[in-house]
Amino acid sequence: MKMRCFVFIAIFLSEIFFSTTVLTFEYNLGRYAYAHIFTSDSIASFISMANEAEVELMLAERNYPSNVTLAMDHIDRASQFIDNAYYLDDDITDDYDFITRYNQGINNSNSTILGVALANIVDDILKEYGRALDIQFDLTNMTNMNMTTVTGNYSSSSISIMNSEGINNREEASDEKTSIINVADYQSAQAMSDQLIQLFEEKIKMHALTSNSSTGPVSQLEKQLADLKNMIDNKTSAMDVMVLVHGHLHPNLQLAYGLKLA
Repeated sequence: MKMRCFVFIAIFLSEIFFSTTVLTFEYNLGRYAYAHIFTSDSIASFISMANEAEVELMLAERNYPSNVTLAMDHIDRASQFIDNAYYLDDDITDDYDFITRYNQGINNSNSTILGVALANIVDDILKEYGRALDIQFDLTNMTNMNMTTVTGNYSSSSISIMNSEGINNREEASDEKTSIINVADYQSAQAMSDQLIQLFEEKIKMHALTSNSSTGPVSQLEKQLADLKNMIDNKTSAMDVMVLVHGHLHPNLQLAYGLKLA
C-alpha cells in the first residue's frame, strides 16, 4: 500500500470543509473488550489506524464536490484516526515521521502484530456496518450471540441475539431490514473491506505462522475476507456477518497469526 501524506491532505480538506475543532482521543487497548480480546500494542493499533485514515481520505476525495456533507463526514473521521495515531508515538512530529513509522511497522513487525492490526480493522468494519444499518446492538460484542453451530455456511439460523437483559431477540434480529440508514458509515464499511483484502494480500498474508506446515487457516482466512466484502456489498443481515466474523474469521486469524487472547 502506498502511504500518502495523510496530515497534509487532511488539513487541506479540513480548511475547505470546516473550521478546526478539538479532537478527542478515544483510543485505548480495551476498545475491543467485547469482541475476541486479542492482546494488542501500539504498533498494531498504529497500522490499523493509518489504513483506516487512508480509506476515509479516499472517501472524502471521492465524495467531493458531488456530496460535500459526506465528504465532511469522511474527512472528520480521517482526522480523528490521524490524530489518534499521532498520539501513540511522541516521536512523530510530521508527515515524514508518520509514513516512516508506518513503513517500519508494516515491514518489520512479527506476524502476531500484523494479525492484530487486521483484527482491529475487522472490528471497525463491524462497527461501521452496524451503524450503517442502524442496528441497535453492538456487532463486535460476542455476548450478543448465543452460538450453537457455526460450522459450514454462515447461516443466521444457528444463532440467536440476546439483548443486554438476556432477553432473546431472535425474531427482531431475523427480521431486521438491510436497507442503508447511514450512508457515510456504509461507505466506510465497504471501502475498509476492500482495503482489508489489499492489506492482507500485499503485506500480511506472507507472514502467517507456518510452524505446523498447515495452510488451512490462511486459505480459509483469504476466503472469509472476500466473503466479508461480498456480504457488505450485498447488504447481508447483521446476524450473518457476525457469524462469519466471530465464528470463522476471528478463529482463523488466531490460528494463522498466533494471536493470544488477553
